[in-house]
Amino acid sequence: MSLQFGILCNPENRRSRMFVEAVRAKGYPFPTVLSWSDYISGRLDLGRSLAPGTHLRIESPGENLMVDLLLLLEEGLHLSRAEIGWGEIAHGKTWYTGFAKVLKRLEAETAALPLASVYNAPAAIRLMFDKWACHAQLAQAGIAQPRRLGKVQSLDQLTAMMREANLKQVFLKPFYGSSASGVIAFRWDGSRMQATTSVEIQGQGPEMRLFNSLKVRSYQEPAEIRAIIARLAAEDLLAEQWIPKASLGEATFDLRVVVMFGQARHIVVRSSQSPLTNLHLGNARGSLAAFREAAGEALWTEVQHLAESAVAAIPGTAYAGVDIAISAGFGKAYVLEVNAFGDLLPRLHHRGETTYAAFVQHIIAQAQ
Repeated sequence: MSLQFGILCNPENRRSRMFVEAVRAKGYPFPTVLSWSDYISGRLDLGRSLAPGTHLRIESPGENLMVDLLLLLEEGLHLSRAEIGWGEIAHGKTWYTGFAKVLKRLEAETAALPLASVYNAPAAIRLMFDKWACHAQLAQAGIAQPRRLGKVQSLDQLTAMMREANLKQVFLKPFYGSSASGVIAFRWDGSRMQATTSVEIQGQGPEMRLFNSLKVRSYQEPAEIRAIIARLAAEDLLAEQWIPKASLGEATFDLRVVVMFGQARHIVVRSSQSPLTNLHLGNARGSLAAFREAAGEALWTEVQHLAESAVAAIPGTAYAGVDIAISAGFGKAYVLEVNAFGDLLPRLHHRGETTYAAFVQHIIAQAQ
């Protein structure tokens, strides 16, 4: 019997295309492609759309404004396309609450169907999208992470927390953001302060809006920093210890490790001249061979084991992208985040396979 594959996604997105190509390359029929917009709006009947025994992959709902609006509508927030700008950082908490509600519905509906499996489990996706809850889950499993200071309510409360913790630099992260959205590398020495971020300010006062940008900015005016933090804190913001990162050449770096079915597979070195290492911000892929040589076999093994342990601590996770920092001087490894949809690494191969090809091949091998 031929394997049946399906994907719940934004069909226009490259994630969908890469999955379809991986399935077709193995000689299997075109997978069933289901859209997030159809599912969220109630136009999609999973039972009629998915054949028994289907292996269903749940993809990111991101990069689609209509899907964003539908998720906000789940919580009763009615907005038009004109009312929210592309890349605007707004309504993050409401978006997550709507997404969590949809995932719970998806969990119940897929459990009632004769599917082969669902990747990842909706409950696992829900957890990984909540940085506060995910940090607690990993801490309970004994996973090494930067120390969490607490929830940020204002600039004054943040500096008070830093003073009490005897820290001069921290990372600020929205509970529910991704792709560095709203993330701030914050320094404060008791008098001067600096916020390094991809956040762009448009407007002033009550008209101020925040947007994601591909340009990393450095804000040093307390009034601007105060306003940014106040806006982000209203949607839930956490502060955690800033681990000074190890360097390769002239750049600091961290690692994205894709763990798939229990094994660390694709690894990319993300090199940067700024504290933000996300590749979409113009940062470069560093040399994995150079990292392995500089780190030594013990640390290399530790990184892989740490990533695998982090994913294992989240039940129902078949694959995830784990961000790992190595402290300065190639000291200790720390898990920064676990990303539910963190396997989008085009042109990166491990054992001759892309992440999507490796995912499909594992399912095929298990079925034989």
